[in-house]
Order: sequence, then C-alpha cells, then structure tokens
Amino acid sequence: ELNGDDNLITYRLDFNDGQELIITNTENDETVTGTWSTSTNNDGGVDVLFDGISAPDIQSIVGNWTVVECTAEQLIFHRDSDQMTLDKVCE
Repeated sequence: ELNGDDNLITYRLDFNDGQELIITNTENDETVTGTWSTSTNNDGGVDVLFDGISAPDIQSIVGNWTVVECTAEQLIFHRDSDQMTLDKVCE
C-alpha cells in the first residue's frame, strides 16, 4: 500500500543477498531488478534505499524510506509525507 492506495498490490518484492531486489508483477509475471540498502539515520532509526527501479508504477518507491514500524506481518515506511506498507510473506 502506498499512501492508502492499493495500486501496487500486485507487486511482490524479494529482498535477496547482495542487495538485489527482484520485483515481480503477480498479474503478468514480469520482473524488474533493482537494489536495496540499509543505513542508520541521524535519529538512530533504519533507512532503506530502493534504487534502480524503472518499471511503470512501481518506480514510485525509488528513494530513501525510514522504517517506522516492523511487525511479524508488516513493514511500515515513511518518506517525507508518503507512507508505504509492505505485507510480509515468508515462503
């Protein structure tokens, strides 16, 4: 979910070793590859940088996001006035 809209719900993000991010559109099985990295911000929180993503719609997640909540089921990020919620699925 991005800013309360489920328009990105068809995308699955796989965080792989080597900071590789595989994004799959579950409607048509198209994939794109990007990168992810983490860092500690000035407030002691965790930032996640999504980069190199050029597919339609999903490129809106490119940038630096701060993790504001991490539960067994979800990761919630903020970037300025944006909010992104990722549901965790462990297979």
